[in-house]
Amino acid sequence: MTAIRGAAAITGAASGIGRALAIEFCRRGCDVALADRDEAGLKTLAAEIGGSRKVSVHRIDVGEAEDVARFATEAVAAHPALNILVNNAGVALLGSFEEIDQAQREWLFDINFWGVVHGTRGRTPSAQLRTRRAMTSRVWDARATSSSLRAQRSNPEMHPRKDSVGPRPVLNSQ
Repeated sequence: MTAIRGAAAITGAASGIGRALAIEFCRRGCDVALADRDEAGLKTLAAEIGGSRKVSVHRIDVGEAEDVARFATEAVAAHPALNILVNNAGVALLGSFEEIDQAQREWLFDINFWGVVHGTRGRTPSAQLRTRRAMTSRVWDARATSSSLRAQRSNPEMHPRKDSVGPRPVLNSQ
């Protein structure tokens, strides 16, 4: 087992992958700043981790830049050794295009896109980290990559042009 020194800030920590990551980080010797909209879930997780590591709990909505900025300030204050950020918060909607209304799409985009942007920009934990390590959950990467691959296969016009300027798509093999 590889020890992890310092502290990690984890969004979407109350359940799923975020919860599992928090437990694993603590098991490997890392303190954690847990963030989620589900405050009860955060408190349950903090109690489960117990006194083995320093844990701080932060109720935030990653779709709100002000919440993420507040989390950054509070997390760095609570964990001066904070050196890892995991942008894990994410949601999904199930249904056909016609069944999902615009408000639901905007809610999803606020969390899955803007949450990551807010989590990695200026006033957020990654900008205040000592070593500036940040990661986005592979689940989001995999969803985005598989969707764009399907679109590219179905429409040749969507392939990146050789003369285009800007970042190229990154295809994960994982």
